[in-house]
Amino acid sequence: MVLISAVGHVYWNFRLKRALDPAIFAWWLQVFGSGLCLVLAAFSGVRWTVPPAGWACAFATGAVYAAYYCLMAESYNRADLTRAYPIARGVAPVASLALGVLLLGENPSKLGWIGIATVCCGLWVLAFGADQGEPRRASTGVGLAVMVGLCAAAYSAIDKKGVSLVSPVLYLGLTFAIGSGLQGMVLLAGGRRGAFLREIRNGPVELLSAVTVATLSYLLVLAAMQSAPVSYIVPLRSTSVLLSLVVGRIWLGERVTLGRAVSGALVVVGIALISLFG
Repeated sequence: MVLISAVGHVYWNFRLKRALDPAIFAWWLQVFGSGLCLVLAAFSGVRWTVPPAGWACAFATGAVYAAYYCLMAESYNRADLTRAYPIARGVAPVASLALGVLLLGENPSKLGWIGIATVCCGLWVLAFGADQGEPRRASTGVGLAVMVGLCAAAYSAIDKKGVSLVSPVLYLGLTFAIGSGLQGMVLLAGGRRGAFLREIRNGPVELLSAVTVATLSYLLVLAAMQSAPVSYIVPLRSTSVLLSLVVGRIWLGERVTLGRAVSGALVVVGIALISLFG
């Protein structure tokens, strides 16, 4: 289930990269994803009661989602999938661990610190050493990818509390609904009203397939967490970093230099060390 989820995560990011307008595509992902989750919640018989703390978590995650999808879309506008995706996925676990150390007083093991250093080395190669001479636009995309990873760490920390208060399916539906509402206001303020229908007309099948895969992938991870240790799930999911290199090379025609391949492998190894021994 976890490996299928990793494939699904790369798939919807690939569709986002290929979209006519990635920001609008991401908005539709949240809108349809919310509807799908709420329908699943209705037919699965979950309790629809949401305590005040649950609403607080949902609104906080929704706000982070709005920033997350806007930043991710702009990152893909400016940088390759094979560069932006591994950076975003690598920053998230390091940032999460940093939050644990600084705010919760956690103390990583020696192998945990080695994992942090390994991920940082991989990210450094991706950001500064893998593709010298690329235009400034791509460098901006790298910075945006780092911010995407920070957003992922933030909503993961909030969700850990949120799913303990609200059914995961209902919680995901609420956060998507709130996130799409906030992101929609940002997009409308930018004068992009006509882009909404243009995006869905451009590729409705691709959009709906991405929505379905993204939502079900997340639910697969939640199901796996009920029967397998999280410390094994996170390293398995990190294989999506290597899958993104394959997808970017074959279906997007991007350059996968030796630097990108090595840095992608370093990120995967580092995430595994953090998750298993950190």
